[in-house]
Amino acid sequence: MRAADTDRIQVAQLLAEAAQQGRLPMSEYEQRLTRAYAAETYDDLAVLSADLPGAVTSPRNGGPCRPAPSTLLLAIMSGYERRGRWNVPRRLTTIAFLGGGVVDMRYADFTSPEVEVRSYSIFGGQTIVIPPETNVDLHGLGVMGSFDQTITGEGSPGAPHVRIRGFSLWGSVAVKRKKRRTAPDQP
Repeated sequence: MRAADTDRIQVAQLLAEAAQQGRLPMSEYEQRLTRAYAAETYDDLAVLSADLPGAVTSPRNGGPCRPAPSTLLLAIMSGYERRGRWNVPRRLTTIAFLGGGVVDMRYADFTSPEVEVRSYSIFGGQTIVIPPETNVDLHGLGVMGSFDQTITGEGSPGAPHVRIRGFSLWGSVAVKRKKRRTAPDQP
């Protein structure tokens, strides 16, 4: 049976939990995660999780994976930070006015295969960090500031697709692709 995006996301979440619990070394987690997003059949996914608690043993009979609710991250003369393990919603809006923020998706759980990020900086700065396998589409405008239009590397087929849109006025929005650290709790 062919795997759906929701099945791939379910296995990715299971792998992330196993890595967080220390059941998978980070290098093996990254290899399995890449294979999970590239999996075409349900059997391909079952092989990746067979040795883990909560393993995928049969096709899901439930409904589709439910995306996390839309989220607003707001920094007015302050800052915000979203790092570590969290659920990436289908729609995320970030605003920095005379402040700054960081959104780090490297250890996050994607709850939707398509993610839309709207990022606005006015006299502020923001950084969005994405994992290596994620596909990214950037479009933004910087007025007397910068909106990063370049990102190095390619994503993996079947991995989540993140669309980042927005603008900066006398501020900045930077997007970076970074590998996961060997231990997520180290600075």
